[in-house]
Amino acid sequence: VCGMLYLKPVDIKCLPSYVLCFLLCLIQNSIAGVVFQRSRRISMTPLTFAGIPIKQKTLHKHLGLVFQSDLKWNEHCWEKAGKMIKIINMLKPFKKLLSREVLNKIYITYIRPHIEYMIPMLGKLPSYIMTQLESVQYDAALLVSGCIKGSSYKLLLKELGWNSL
Repeated sequence: VCGMLYLKPVDIKCLPSYVLCFLLCLIQNSIAGVVFQRSRRISMTPLTFAGIPIKQKTLHKHLGLVFQSDLKWNEHCWEKAGKMIKIINMLKPFKKLLSREVLNKIYITYIRPHIEYMIPMLGKLPSYIMTQLESVQYDAALLVSGCIKGSSYKLLLKELGWNSL
């Protein structure tokens, strides 16, 4: 493969010691792991890879999902809510320039997928996170409909044809 360097065990012995030290430092700085467990009471012996200790992390992001070591989805939901809020805030200056249909299509295209990516875990979330996500969807509904703050959330969803979380 072009650009790849394959070293046989014999070749490693031929490398200068400073190169080996550099490679081991790279490996040591890049190895990290997450131990998934419900209870923090269980103590684990430190994990190692080739004698190098593995750093323990509490979060791991993979394909847009944020996994927590305590098997909760809080961080994932906060991250998705933050992304939705950023998009809504970027659209606020344009709400008087764009039609309701265009704003609705933008919502369906750029904001709703973040909510749908969380749907499998929505039933298991604490109420305070659900309230935060409902608040984000309410802000998006106000933006698209052009209604003022304080409007009924259920009536907004009904008028726009959106589903509640």
